Amino acid sequence: MTLDNFIDECIKQQRATESLRQRGYAFLPGVLPESTVLSARSEFARLFTKRPTGVRGVKHPPGRMLSINTAKCAPSAYPVIHSIFYSPALTTLLGSFDPGALDVNHSIALTHETEEGSVTDLHFDTRRSIKVLMYLQDTDEHTAAFRYAPGSHIENTLYRERFFQQGGDILDLQNALPVSRQQSLALDTLDGPGGSLIIFDTDGWHMAGQLADRSRQRRVIRSRSPFITPSSLAASRFSIAWFKRKLRMTRTERPFTLPQRESTGGSSRKRS
Repeated sequence: MTLDNFIDECIKQQRATESLRQRGYAFLPGVLPESTVLSARSEFARLFTKRPTGVRGVKHPPGRMLSINTAKCAPSAYPVIHSIFYSPALTTLLGSFDPGALDVNHSIALTHETEEGSVTDLHFDTRRSIKVLMYLQDTDEHTAAFRYAPGSHIENTLYRERFFQQGGDILDLQNALPVSRQQSLALDTLDGPGGSLIIFDTDGWHMAGQLADRSRQRRVIRSRSPFITPSSLAASRFSIAWFKRKLRMTRTERPFTLPQRESTGGSSRKRS
């Protein structure tokens, strides 16, 4: 079987498209063959050592991070990673989610976490996208396994749309929950072997877990496919679109807000 056959078969078995819409995520545990995972890990290490054109370092307090600009970086510079995230099975799934609404694989991030403690807080991203996350190694509760609140993307998408319709600024979007509210939120913890893929809607509450101690490490790769439909875009501050939204506001002095939520000021990966 080819790599794409492996992914396509697992997408069908796990009913990934249906799960993504209803639960906000689809989990494909151990979908990639071991040989592909080993090659991806080798390529991951090489990219951190020697960055080709279109790859830049990003500040990441829990460890280190690279971002691949897929429009500027040649596929030959990261052939294994490219073959995974651009497999026809995955791109077809992303394209069918909301035809024409996604900028598929706009960027690909590589993160290597080494610091003990929380990797990210519980949040939803300020700019909505569909992400595909790959575990490069066996990952569980001790190595910051990904966590997601199933179904929460529905409420948060409605909140986002109402917020921006009323002229809200992206820096004020309430995309985080205080610790007091997190305790009552049901989160699925996605433990999985290296080669597992998680496809998720970033409007759902999600987070990376914790590294139990300094002997643990976490290596993941994730692609980002942002929504480009008008209802999903936030107007940048003081842009023409921003002023238009402000002028359309009626009967309210402030954009729609919800109790017991917080804003990360435009950051979707705040260190807790």
